[in-house]
Amino acid sequence: MKKKLNIGILIDQLVPGGVQKSAIREGLELKKLGHKITLLVLIRLSYAYQYHDLTKGLKVIYLSDLNPKFFRTPIRIPYFSFLTHLHLLNPFFVKRYGFLKDFDFLISHGTTTCITTSAISKNLKIPYLAYIWDPMI
Repeated sequence: MKKKLNIGILIDQLVPGGVQKSAIREGLELKKLGHKITLLVLIRLSYAYQYHDLTKGLKVIYLSDLNPKFFRTPIRIPYFSFLTHLHLLNPFFVKRYGFLKDFDFLISHGTTTCITTSAISKNLKIPYLAYIWDPMI
């Protein structure tokens, strides 16, 4: 019998877009294989639609909710509609994400998400795989 893994899938935001849909679908397919899957979202935004219907059956945790109070609400960086100050600061809050040590493996979607995932991997000794979907590299 193959070992079932506890896998965390990281995305930066739950907003309408292809990367989010792909990550959610990936999680659902891995769950069908018997793995324990948690969708980890770096930043909670105030959009009305955040894939509640598509994430049904997946555990979703917003890492920004674990940040100190002042660092929970994102502030957009001028000229970068997709980037907030939390993309750059979340790696410094890795100690608050200690519950992640129970994960066997992390999958990171997107360039800006990899900054935090790399910090988590280094501090908590969890291997990760990066999917770079965008041309930012």
